[in-house]
Amino acid sequence: MNDDCQALAQLQIRPNQRPFMRQSWQNLAFFHRKFDPDIIAPLIPKPLTLHTHQNNAYIGFVPFVMANVRLAGLPPLPSQRRFLETNIRTYVLDPEGRPGVYFFSLDCTDPLSIAFARSQFGLNYLSAHLTINQTQDQITYAGTRTHHPQAAYRATIHINQEATPAPINSLEFWLLERYLLFAFRKGKLLTGQVHHNPYKIFAPANPICLESMISATTHLPHHTHWDSILYSPGVDVEVFRPILT
Repeated sequence: MNDDCQALAQLQIRPNQRPFMRQSWQNLAFFHRKFDPDIIAPLIPKPLTLHTHQNNAYIGFVPFVMANVRLAGLPPLPSQRRFLETNIRTYVLDPEGRPGVYFFSLDCTDPLSIAFARSQFGLNYLSAHLTINQTQDQITYAGTRTHHPQAAYRATIHINQEATPAPINSLEFWLLERYLLFAFRKGKLLTGQVHHNPYKIFAPANPICLESMISATTHLPHHTHWDSILYSPGVDVEVFRPILT
């Protein structure tokens, strides 16, 4: 196991503490595009540093369903049983060298979750109109940012394969098996940890994703090519209380 994947695998171990929240992430589509690290590094706030794979930086575009969101030990609130999210993310190391995720934006359809996540996690949650339509063998995702209608997307995934965990040392493992998120609240680095079983995934046949959200959010040039496209039916997640450093 290489050092990068060993560090990621170590973070798969469940923390010995009570979770703060529980939630389910469902019908996740992972669209990733690689970039020259010199282009992405200036977008990463210090003290975080860019995490690369074989000298490439990656930005991920991830639409999915958030379900059963609740504080640990309590039932889900009626308004939070199911809503939609789409995040734009990249991969970073904290000052201790721990690998995790940095979110450029998280578009969401639930106002309560937007307010909670912005205040408690310091995350750049934004209001959006998002939809998902599923048939037996196909899922179509679409979205438009509420206050920035130029930021929009439409994507289609065909569900026609068996999902299995990503092999360790693979790019898929490196992209998906991330258990730390980093954000900033009141100018201080905040670290959040999650725990879930490894994603079961497959690379769908003939996927489509046309989007303008990455360029609208990061001001990077617009692209249409994807270097990795994966789908997961989902995971149940424990979320632990974020820590300010």
